[in-house]
Amino acid sequence: EFNITKMEKAIYEVAMEIGAVYVIHKFMVPFIKHVGRLWKNNKISKPQERFANAVIRNYLENYRSSFKEFNHNNPVALIATPKGQKAELGCLVNACMSASTGWNNIYLGTDLSAEDLVDAAKTSKCQCLVLSILYPLDDDSLTLELKKIRQGLGDNVEIVINGKKSNFYSETYKSIRARAVYDLFSMPSLLEEVRTKSIVRGIK
Repeated sequence: EFNITKMEKAIYEVAMEIGAVYVIHKFMVPFIKHVGRLWKNNKISKPQERFANAVIRNYLENYRSSFKEFNHNNPVALIATPKGQKAELGCLVNACMSASTGWNNIYLGTDLSAEDLVDAAKTSKCQCLVLSILYPLDDDSLTLELKKIRQGLGDNVEIVINGKKSNFYSETYKSIRARAVYDLFSMPSLLEEVRTKSIVRGIK
């Protein structure tokens, strides 16, 4: 119906019922996928899909910005997509998940070169770089970009990657020692695991 008030109210009611800890991977991620399926199956129009994603994007932005306090006891994560990757919703979901699992969150957005990401990582002294890779899934230049990122970061920064079907690049992920998942449901536990490892390393 293109009724933004009605849709936002419905989303926030579900979010309140589920709770902030679970709302991203138990509701927003399935909802994003549901909207995509509706459009692909011609159940909704392209304008309706765009409208729904705009409302979802606004919710994710508000959720992410609610974690404003920088806790010096928490490690730092940069959230971005590498050069050529422009899917914003996946990147925002990563930002929300990292914030909710106890990371100090620095959101950089989409389509950043290896040089820019390495520079940002060094300046921020982050412990983890979280990348979303969704499409295209046959970009030879992405392999080179990922290798440049690892070379520039060295071994002290973890690289976490998610993206449905991005196992096309699985060999590259192995070569750069990245931790990869191929569904967003696995992301919170991986981020918590990497966070614990980062804290232990910092204590040592």
